[in-house]
Amino acid sequence: MAGSLASHSPKFSSQNKARSALFQQAHLLFERSKTLTQESSLIVTGKIREHFRKPGQYEMDVTHLEIVQLAQQNYPISHKEHGPCVART
Repeated sequence: MAGSLASHSPKFSSQNKARSALFQQAHLLFERSKTLTQESSLIVTGKIREHFRKPGQYEMDVTHLEIVQLAQQNYPISHKEHGPCVART
């Protein structure tokens, strides 16, 4: 019964709306990232934090993703062999 009363409080309702908005924003960012191709240019904004299980490693909580330039699907650089032998020819 206490849980049902809490669900009608304004604070609980505003917290759910905020979570829902964050979920929608995260979903849109994820969907936008699916369009990226190799060698595309983008600007990523977010908060860098240390991984809580792996000291010395970091993660980024992405809050904004701006696609500056979307590379063509078969961008020529990505399909060439790289190395000293190729550079001399």
